[in-house]
Amino acid sequence: MYRRVLLAGMKLARRLLRTEPLRPYYDYEAFPGETVESDEDLLGGLTSVTSDPTFPARRDVIELYARLSGRDLSGLDWYSAFAYFKLAVICQQIFYRWKVGQTRDTRFAAHEAVACNLVRQAARVAELA
Repeated sequence: MYRRVLLAGMKLARRLLRTEPLRPYYDYEAFPGETVESDEDLLGGLTSVTSDPTFPARRDVIELYARLSGRDLSGLDWYSAFAYFKLAVICQQIFYRWKVGQTRDTRFAAHEAVACNLVRQAARVAELA
């Protein structure tokens, strides 16, 4: 569903920017480019930069930041694990609201599995798994 909404939003923005009231403020489409038309090509540029093999590894970025900033990042894994756990709690609460009928959005049915995966990731990061 998110993909459909994102594509519809991109296409609507293009149409709006070509209307007379907005045309004077719109030079060109830099990204993804005016010649890009297919759904796949429109979404193609929205992948995470961290999946690019030329992107530095997480550990390398952390070490570089620590060296350049002079900060002690020895507790970073704890904060990362805590962040995963907080997100898991939020997802679990969303799932609970769906389960007891407080919301009807069927997308929330999957949040139980999302919460479990986030807790597992928190445990891995905290080296408790």
